Amino acid sequence: MLRIFLFIPLIAAIQGAELSKKPARNNTGICSTDSSDFRRLSQNEKLFVDKTLFIKAVTLNSNQYLLITAPRLFGKTTNVNMLKWFYEIEVSENGIPLTKKDIFSNTTMVDDTPNYQLFQQRKLKIMENASDIVASHFGKYPVVLLDFQYHETIESYNAFINATLRAVHTAFKQHNYLENSPKLDELEKSYVKTWLHEEFYEHYSIDHRFIHVTKGCKKLLHYLHKHFGKDSVFLVDGYDAMVWKAMLNPTLDNTTIEKIVSIILRFLKDLFKDGDENHVERAIIVGISFITNQYTDLDFLQTYRFMQNNEFVDFFGFSSDDVDGLMNASRITSELRDSAKSYYEGYHYQGEKIFSPWSITRFLDHIEHKVDQYWVRTEPLFNFTTIFKKNKELFTLMEKLASNEIVKFPCERSLTPSALVILRIVLIIPQTTKINPYVQRIAMIFFLAHGYISIVEQDNNEIEGILPNEEIRSYLIEHIVREVQCGNETNNST
Repeated sequence: MLRIFLFIPLIAAIQGAELSKKPARNNTGICSTDSSDFRRLSQNEKLFVDKTLFIKAVTLNSNQYLLITAPRLFGKTTNVNMLKWFYEIEVSENGIPLTKKDIFSNTTMVDDTPNYQLFQQRKLKIMENASDIVASHFGKYPVVLLDFQYHETIESYNAFINATLRAVHTAFKQHNYLENSPKLDELEKSYVKTWLHEEFYEHYSIDHRFIHVTKGCKKLLHYLHKHFGKDSVFLVDGYDAMVWKAMLNPTLDNTTIEKIVSIILRFLKDLFKDGDENHVERAIIVGISFITNQYTDLDFLQTYRFMQNNEFVDFFGFSSDDVDGLMNASRITSELRDSAKSYYEGYHYQGEKIFSPWSITRFLDHIEHKVDQYWVRTEPLFNFTTIFKKNKELFTLMEKLASNEIVKFPCERSLTPSALVILRIVLIIPQTTKINPYVQRIAMIFFLAHGYISIVEQDNNEIEGILPNEEIRSYLIEHIVREVQCGNETNNST
């Protein structure tokens, strides 16, 4: 019997009135798009694409601090969650390791824990093909998971700060046994108890609250080192999620946006700048885009961008073989399979085609296996129609893309706070923005980072890009190109 395992990313916040109509779902239990928890998926799902060699790629990478980017719903949360289950030392409610094996040995296998059984019983690739990695690293580190994913609108700077504090509070809750750790003194245990109280920060002024975000993380890492005698693996999910949430709130002023971006970058720098003294064995940070500024040196971060020639490309999205396996397991007819693959393929990388996991799983989950615009509808293209109406050059690029032509545009390595502010103005009130070449470049970076463009060729100065698939092309034609063309015809007739 064919058994295939499937990673399915976390549902993103759905935007736009057109998304309120949920597609008909089958009741076979074949696919679930409602979870990104690795343990739940591996235990309960009938289908599961095995991406566990991502663990090997991360572990063998020589850089201590990794920043990996990918578009929405391409498996970032699931992969981070998987790393947690692999690396973490499982403990009792009192913080005592469950394993009887030596967690300080590089050769002794920690094979007597529930997490080990989780990986071993499924005979996942990491267990079959990287036994040395498993022996050296499985179940041998404290793990801190800082989840910056935020599914509500950022209404104010205060809301942003409080959301980051809650993320740290949740990280402390993962290690609540520290409040009674015999390795910590009374003052340290009292500090842990303070963080375990969800709204302890309310008596601090807003200007002082962010200080406690960095301080809290540093203290947690220090206490875990005291408790276990080992440095931690530090995971950050959606480091830029709150930036994009704030960007789309028209009530926030631009200064607040820049402040939010700067604070997140400063947090990363302050947390990791102390090198060996920060008690971090390795940090893996994931998000949609790479954001930096001239005042915050993030050179310590090694950045790996989606579909841009790095060892992590294979682990974000589904390969053609992955999709074939899922189609076989779901008994999809060859005709329907060809139709779906033709519609959803693909992001190109060294001859390989990468598919959106969200679109494939929603297609399989639909009661009639309907080929539809599943992924692209999770983030409507906002007010880009107005932008294209105002800028002939940018609209010409979109027309070429919609015609499956390759377009060229300048290569920008990162987004700055000032660029994000300009992009925000363009997105929210485009009628007030002058679309000059710089704004064009920012818009194209947005399209690239968010998965609307696939790279064909790239050098240090220029990118050649194309639309990834028919799903995006059909959406672009329906919602932008035709509307702009109709608007232009109306204006010409008058």
